[in-house]
Amino acid sequence: MKHFIYCLTLISFATYADIFTIAPNNQQASTNPSGLLTALKVMRLKPEPIIVDGHSLTMGIGLSTEQLNHSRREISILYPNAKVIANSNSLLIENIGNNNEKYRIFLIEVGGKYPVIQFSMKIPKTLDKLNNWTDELPLPNLCEPITYMHFTKKNTFYGHFRCYSPPDIALRDFTASIAGNGWYPVTPDSVSQNRKGELFLNNKTKKMMMISFSKQKGSIYIKPLK
Repeated sequence: MKHFIYCLTLISFATYADIFTIAPNNQQASTNPSGLLTALKVMRLKPEPIIVDGHSLTMGIGLSTEQLNHSRREISILYPNAKVIANSNSLLIENIGNNNEKYRIFLIEVGGKYPVIQFSMKIPKTLDKLNNWTDELPLPNLCEPITYMHFTKKNTFYGHFRCYSPPDIALRDFTASIAGNGWYPVTPDSVSQNRKGELFLNNKTKKMMMISFSKQKGSIYIKPLK
């Protein structure tokens, strides 16, 4: 189960990073986050300590036996004024708890016995970017940091950034810039040069790194090899 949750967490990183950039909504419902998770029929797992832009926070993780469409209906009935962003396989909910604390809950549909996995986090009243990047994550040229996350238990890092180069050029330049630090790409040179992402390994530091570029955005992830 722990490996299952870990894989799902990796899948959701890029989307979850956007949780910290949602504009405030003046008509949010004042709700109890525990009541909200109860309404969504979430089975809570052990929370994960996380550092976001220099802030020590906690990310809740849970599983739900309910389909995502059911969760959408429950939210619209119980909390009609909550801020909700939905697409075909995910749901992002923002609500205000006691003492005006802000909570954000992200649901993503994955299928199986527990078709929906849930991530939740209490956001500080002012989430100032004390340090919105870390030296642990190499930042590509012509890119600006958006947010980073450090999962302290596993010593893994995730970063989300803006990039102003075309994805294939950004990846090519990034690959060249990190070669002197022991990183090498797994993909053979014979593969199409128009790719937008890559997996790198580093035998010196015993780490792996994944990076991907899209239109004006990108994400990077580093973890120890164990």
